[in-house]
Amino acid sequence: MTPDISVIIPVYNVEQYLRDCIESVISQSKKEIEIILVDDGSTDNSGKICDEYAFHYERVKVIHKKNAGLGYARNSGLDIAIGKYIFFLDSDDWMPPETLSYLFSFAEENKADLVCFPFYYVNDRTFSEYNEDSIIIKRYDTFDALKNYFSGGGNVSSTAWSKFYSRSIWNDLRFSNTPIHEDAEIIHLILDSAKNIFFTSRRCYVQYIRPVSIMQSPIKKKNFFSIVCADNHLRFCKEKYPELIDFAMMEKIVRQYILFDRIEKEKVKKEFYDEYFSLKREIKTNLLNLPVSLRTNLTIKDIYIRFLHPVYYRISFFVKTITSLPARCIMKIIKILKRLA
Repeated sequence: MTPDISVIIPVYNVEQYLRDCIESVISQSKKEIEIILVDDGSTDNSGKICDEYAFHYERVKVIHKKNAGLGYARNSGLDIAIGKYIFFLDSDDWMPPETLSYLFSFAEENKADLVCFPFYYVNDRTFSEYNEDSIIIKRYDTFDALKNYFSGGGNVSSTAWSKFYSRSIWNDLRFSNTPIHEDAEIIHLILDSAKNIFFTSRRCYVQYIRPVSIMQSPIKKKNFFSIVCADNHLRFCKEKYPELIDFAMMEKIVRQYILFDRIEKEKVKKEFYDEYFSLKREIKTNLLNLPVSLRTNLTIKDIYIRFLHPVYYRISFFVKTITSLPARCIMKIIKILKRLA
């Protein structure tokens, strides 16, 4: 019987977390699924764990390949997937037990090409699912989905695992082998391929933040590929959705600012001297070229104030810091200021 859903799990050196991840899929209430484990050249026992599950469960398939990165690992899974829908799961994360049943029913009832959803965020291995009193549902066409993504609306993100895909989206689309942000690089193409897009506020994923992970490690040169993604999005909008160019520029400003802020917080200005001052100049220029109506957007409002109104930003930061202190500390500061007056 053809499975309804193909769950693709790229695996690389995660023996400590892999069993929890796979068990969360096997224990789903939805059983008409296939689980594709792609061992991307693991050097620990991850590959053996994959083979163990394939031996005991007919629904589990394993691909062993030389290490080529997350994008190519997902592509290998896509190449053999036969489910009507596709779900990506990172090998150190997991999902609540009703996730696939809910998403499959939702997609079928709404004839959805793409379903976006939020997630639980945890930094230890304990997790308790909580009931959400009400579920918010929103429908987007391609234009509005792109606008939501570029403007930081929150319902549409770039992460591959925060979506439930119709298999048809991947007929002519694959990830590239970038060292990072392989999903952000093609998010605009995914949204352009999906004509009937939905957002549900039901949390369908648990992301585990490891002490050391791709996204949490210290800033490196490869992190600047984030700006390449934003530039690709800008070119795409210029060619196909010119009304969204300013919103795509907002995304670029945010991506530039994240890198700028990390360099400052990690105190690595010397190591990234040229990049730091280049970002500083470009952020100011891009902000000035942005329509005034978009500068007050919540996504970039603080960036705008920090770069174009630095004095006000420092005062605002000081006020926020002071008001967040305990009452005792605030009273001591007031007494000190009175003595100095």
